[in-house]
Amino acid sequence: MAPTPAVPKPPPHKERPRRRPYAADHEDIDPECLLQACKGVMVDLYCHIDVWAEHYAVPEDVLAAMVTDWLVSEQMGTEPCPPSMFIPEKNDDSEH
Repeated sequence: MAPTPAVPKPPPHKERPRRRPYAADHEDIDPECLLQACKGVMVDLYCHIDVWAEHYAVPEDVLAAMVTDWLVSEQMGTEPCPPSMFIPEKNDDSEH
């Protein structure tokens, strides 16, 4: 019987680099850094809205409106609107 080949050991785990420290006091926030961070979040958000809208076959603008409502509601401590509030009503011309 042939000897089982030795499995190489993985390299030692490197510690994840530490994140840059953030401003502990709100007064120390750099407005330009805040603006750039917000722009990055918005790019990611719209990219993800595009992906999830396609995945679930829903319109991007409707999904974006609902996500916006959720974010604002969470910030204000209120209940978000139900999904039916964001679905446009169908025009029914058969009654005329």
